[in-house]
Amino acid sequence: MNVGIMGFGEVGSSLTKVIQEKHNIYIHDKKEVSHEEKLKEGQKIDILHICIPYTDDFLDEVTRLAKKTNPNLIIVNASVPLGTTRKIEELTKIDTVHIPIRGIHPRLAESIKTFTVYIGASSDRAGKKAVDYLKEFKLNIVKANNPEETELAKLLSTTYYAWNIVFCKEVKKLCDSYNLDFETVYTDFNKTYNKKMNKKEVVRPVLKPVPGPIGGHCLIPNAKILKSMEKRDNIAQRLAALILEWNKEYKNEN
Repeated sequence: MNVGIMGFGEVGSSLTKVIQEKHNIYIHDKKEVSHEEKLKEGQKIDILHICIPYTDDFLDEVTRLAKKTNPNLIIVNASVPLGTTRKIEELTKIDTVHIPIRGIHPRLAESIKTFTVYIGASSDRAGKKAVDYLKEFKLNIVKANNPEETELAKLLSTTYYAWNIVFCKEVKKLCDSYNLDFETVYTDFNKTYNKKMNKKEVVRPVLKPVPGPIGGHCLIPNAKILKSMEKRDNIAQRLAALILEWNKEYKNEN
């Protein structure tokens, strides 16, 4: 099977490591990439993975490449606003699903094989195509009810993590202002809480307060996507706005 990867950053390159074990891989990226097989103009492929960051030109770029390559299935692996997957399907007339990438950077290839894979499809036909394609990789697959569920789940997952980073950093500031030991107030308190009563469903994050702005490829970009979505005045968007505001202040830390 011929599989196209649109975007050869950390997500696209990690997917390539997994998929090339079974299929031929062809890369489409604006920059020159090390992979030997480039997706050529007008080349027909079977599956097209979308791994580029979301921008104002996202829909146009994806639609343009999809129409040139005419895949049987488009898989959106990027973090996107709600409704994006359906919009791509409407614009291209090609079955499209959303499959968010979950895992630990920079061990994404290993994470793809380990974490449960969620498929958000707007039709049974598109969902079946995705399942049939992925099952040969022996992944743990769960079908969501629709792509909006997986789109939102991914944005909330990264924003939740970003919020925990903010909370940790603010606790450190508070401890410093009162001349208190951060390890006792935050680290040990959370670690010992996590040992209680064997309740695995109630576990608190234990992070390190790293100086400087929040890093990574997706936390801040995804918070921006969540903040800008149409339905406003909910707690998730308020948290996203707070994260972005605090992150501006963190740029002055050293």
